[in-house]
Amino acid sequence: MQDGIKSFWIGMHRSHTGEWMWIDNTVVDYTNWKPRMPNEAGYCVEVQSSTGMWSTTNCNAYRPYICKTAKVIPPTEKPSLPLAVVEDAPHGSAGIAVGVVLVIIAVAGLATFLFLKRSPRPVFGECTFDNRLYINSDLTRPPATIDTKGLVANIEQNEHA
Repeated sequence: MQDGIKSFWIGMHRSHTGEWMWIDNTVVDYTNWKPRMPNEAGYCVEVQSSTGMWSTTNCNAYRPYICKTAKVIPPTEKPSLPLAVVEDAPHGSAGIAVGVVLVIIAVAGLATFLFLKRSPRPVFGECTFDNRLYINSDLTRPPATIDTKGLVANIEQNEHA
C-alpha cells in the first residue's frame, strides 16, 4: 500500500453476548484468524494487509475500513439463435362435415327403423289375425258381422296345407 497502512477494519465485532458477528448483524460463516486468535484483548477485528489474517483489537483505534458489498455477477447474454418458424397446417372442416353426415345418416336410419317397426295394419283381403292361415274376412264389414265359426273349418284346411 502506498500510504503504509498495515491493517484495516473489516466490520466484524464481538456482541454483548460474546458472539462474533458482522456489523450488519449477519452470521459469520467464514474466518481467517491469525494463530492464537481471537483473544479477549479486543472487541473489533482487523485484517493485516501483508498476510490477510485477522486479529482482535481495541475498537477505539483509528484504522481505515473495508466495506462489504454483495458480489454482483453481470449476466452474460447468450447469442441469439434464429428460431425456426413452424407453420401449422390449416385446419379444414372436413372432419366436421364427415361427423355431421354420419349423424344425419344415423338419425335417418333410426327414423326408418322405427317407421317400419310399427304394427302393420290389416289390409283388405288379409285376416284379422297375425297368422295368414286363419280366416279371411271382409274388413269393410263391422266386427259384429265377422263369422268366427269359420275358424274351425279353416283349421281343417290348414292342417292339410
